Amino acid sequence: MFRYQKNEFALIGAENIVFDRSSHESTKYSINFSTKKYSTSVGNIDDEKVKMVWKKFEMKELKTLTSIPKPYTWNLDNIQL
Repeated sequence: MFRYQKNEFALIGAENIVFDRSSHESTKYSINFSTKKYSTSVGNIDDEKVKMVWKKFEMKELKTLTSIPKPYTWNLDNIQL
């Protein structure tokens, strides 16, 4: 998600979901760049229980459309973006 501020579009949020077809396990990463926090939710399609963990991260400034690296070349706490 982007927000228009200071004459640029700044990246304020992102999500990434990884799904393993053999184990039916999924991991969802939800990142809020404005608050510098992200959640990791791990669950299984066969079981409705989901384990969610919130963590903080460091980032000096928000990325903009002109400063975002190429897709899948930017890592944030081992989350590939």
